[in-house]
Amino acid sequence: MQGYYSVWLGDHFDQPKLLQIAGVDAIQDPFIAPDEKYLVFLSGNDLYIAFRQGEGWAAAQKLGDQVNNGDGNSSPCVSHDGKTLYYSSGRIKGMYERDKVHALNYDQLEKENDGYFNGFDNILMIPIRLPEGM
Repeated sequence: MQGYYSVWLGDHFDQPKLLQIAGVDAIQDPFIAPDEKYLVFLSGNDLYIAFRQGEGWAAAQKLGDQVNNGDGNSSPCVSHDGKTLYYSSGRIKGMYERDKVHALNYDQLEKENDGYFNGFDNILMIPIRLPEGM
């Protein structure tokens, strides 16, 4: 899957153009900063960042192991103050482990399915520090 963009021309959008960033084959779930200085996106199972470079984008940089640990990630979003990255992840290692010795009854299973660690992606957050001037 690939991402596209379109420029607002004042009264309509220009034709969509393919979003190309060196270092990745696919661009999904893009989050662009309000000032358009950086873009955080998904490629495969990992999250990347690319910084504005003239009219285009610098090569993609894979975010570190704290974010990309091998579990599927998606839906990146940065807080308004630019200090926190929120994203979805399938990871639960170290966060939750079910007691596999005792079976759950229906009420317990329903409670677990309504909880945070229900087998669907979990929303995680991590503090970030962007380069000066970003």
